[in-house]
Formats: sequence, C-alpha cells, structure tokens
Amino acid sequence: MKKTFTGFGDSIAKGIVLEDDKIQICEQNTISYIENHYNIKIQSSAKYGLSLKKLMQRNVLLSYVQSLDHSKINYAIFSIGGNDADFDWENVSKEPNSNHSMKTPLSTFTSLLNEAICLLQKHGVVVVLCTIMPINSTLYFENVISKIADGKKVLQFLNNDLTNIHRVQECYNTEIVKCAYRTNCILLDVRTPMQLTKDNAKYFCKDGIHPNSEGYKYLADLYIEQINSNYQQFYTKNVLYNINKFLSKFMLFITQNPN
Repeated sequence: MKKTFTGFGDSIAKGIVLEDDKIQICEQNTISYIENHYNIKIQSSAKYGLSLKKLMQRNVLLSYVQSLDHSKINYAIFSIGGNDADFDWENVSKEPNSNHSMKTPLSTFTSLLNEAICLLQKHGVVVVLCTIMPINSTLYFENVISKIADGKKVLQFLNNDLTNIHRVQECYNTEIVKCAYRTNCILLDVRTPMQLTKDNAKYFCKDGIHPNSEGYKYLADLYIEQINSNYQQFYTKNVLYNINKFLSKFMLFITQNPN
C-alpha cells in the first residue's frame, strides 16, 4: 500500500542555519538526508518560528486532514515544541522580578498536542512524534538573548542559572514522550542520544538552537537509526490501519444493508 509522509515542524525541520549572523537554509538538511536514504518524499510544512500553538491557531491540521488520500497510509510527523517552550525575552528583561509564562504554557501545549493527535488519528493518520533537539543554553544566552534583551536583567529572572533555559525545554519534551505513549503514537527520540554525546556543541550553530551542516547530518543519522529500530512498530501501525479501515467499511456495509 502506498504511503505519504508529511512533516510539521519549526526552523530545525526546515533546515535553517545561522552563518555570518545571517539566517539561511541548509540544502543538505535532515529531511533531505532521510528522503535520499529511504528514497521517499516528505511533504514539509515546516516554518521558521512555528509553534504548536500557531499550528493549531492557523488550522493547518484541519486543512491537512481534509486533503487526505485515504487510499494510502498517511504519516504525520511532528518535530515541534522548542518555540512553545521559549520566553518573550524582551518582556522578561523589562520586568525580571515578575512571573513570566512561556510562549505556550505547558498545560496548553499538552492539551493542544492531545487535540492534534486525536484529530489525526480520527482520520486514520499514523502519528509520529519527535523529541525536541536540545538547546545549548550558554550559546543561546550569549548570542541571541543578550542581543535582543538586557542580558543582566534576564539573568536576574533566571536566578543567575542558565540551566533554567534547557530545563524548561525538558519539561515540554517530557510531555511529548508521555503523550506518545498515552496515545499510541510512534516516538522518535533523538534528544537522548544527543544529550549523551559529550561533544555535541560541535553540532550547533552559534545561536545554540539550530544544527550546523554537520549537525543536520548527525540528526539524520540518529533518526535513521531510530526508524530502523522502530521498523516493527511502523509495520504494526500499518497493519492496524488496514484492519481499522476494513472494519469501518464492514460496519458501514452492515448499517446500510441490515437485511
């Protein structure tokens, strides 16, 4: 049975790199490596700055399910969450002693993720959730936050502890993992092996967020390893999809032909 693959993600999924303080697209990015490796086409809906909150507000998934070809097995791949976990650093620096919420509060993020998965699974889509690529808090603070806001004030808000940045992101990542198991989605975890790589700083651009060209290749290798190790899970989802499709048609036939 033919398959379609659609990716929903942020600037990392889009292949963005920061070179000479300019935002550019790395043509040899993670998606292109995976496409070439498996000889498939991934339709990417990745956008710079995209968050799950914006994705849902713009009804992107609603448009997606309305255009589905149900004669195929449709995979929706989510690589998103980093922008949801971020703060409005300019506002933070203006009032460092106040409480500031993330761009998408954690409870809202969890609710939206559940809503998205429910919508897709209702339409027979196989959902794949990817963990969030870890952030390098020091690079992010020095080369991004301190250029758009008062670094000293931000440090005051962070209680002089930059690890607060990546610990907040870790909470969002944990919700993705929990949600994947709770809703029976396929989970691709590239965050754990990257966290365990002692010299992973070499894979980042100087903004501490985006992979560099070497980092995109490294990410692709991690994804391919995860996909190969989860092959049985992908196969099982295909079987379940076909069974559910058959049962739906059978029940429709029964209700239309009671005698």
